[in-house]
Amino acid sequence: KKKSTNLKVDKSSRIIVIIDETGSMTSRKEATISATKEFIESQINVKIDGEEEPSLTFVFFNVTSRTFTWDKLSKVKDSNVTDNLDSVLSSYNPDNCTALYDTLHNVFTEFEHEENNIVAIFTDGQDNSSRKANVKEEVKTKIDNLKTNKQWQFHFLTVGLDTWSANHIGQSMGLNTQVINDTDDVSTQMGNLMRSVSQTISTS
Repeated sequence: KKKSTNLKVDKSSRIIVIIDETGSMTSRKEATISATKEFIESQINVKIDGEEEPSLTFVFFNVTSRTFTWDKLSKVKDSNVTDNLDSVLSSYNPDNCTALYDTLHNVFTEFEHEENNIVAIFTDGQDNSSRKANVKEEVKTKIDNLKTNKQWQFHFLTVGLDTWSANHIGQSMGLNTQVINDTDDVSTQMGNLMRSVSQTISTS
């Protein structure tokens, strides 16, 4: 009879990229697409011996959200797949208002059984459209639990918000905020910020 010591399968981590698709992002549409593409491609190029390739989930959100998932990060570049990186990014069309907390609550509920996931949240506005009761408090509790018990990592990135407002949103979720202001070239800053997050993820 075989020993049952190998029943535990090492599940790869998931990279979850949550991107604001509200109307105020219209002027930053091209910069967002470009920076996101560079971010994903840099992750695909990271090969770590002995580690499974992570899976990838994209979430575009405004008052509702659209989710795309690939079981292997590299599959996002497969031109034979209907939802590949280029087609998904070309569908990015900013419109409507911000339901950040509702979106995060839904994402966490879907994936909270997983461990070691890495989440990058990118927004340019305060939540003004979430409908779920007490959702801000629930999101903070979920994030605390995922960081403590499931070893999730979070990166919260904002653009176009003053530092106080950006930090206030991050603190409401128990997260540190990385801020891009609009005084410098947004496209360059977004690229730099995405590179920074990419390096942090690769290191971890």
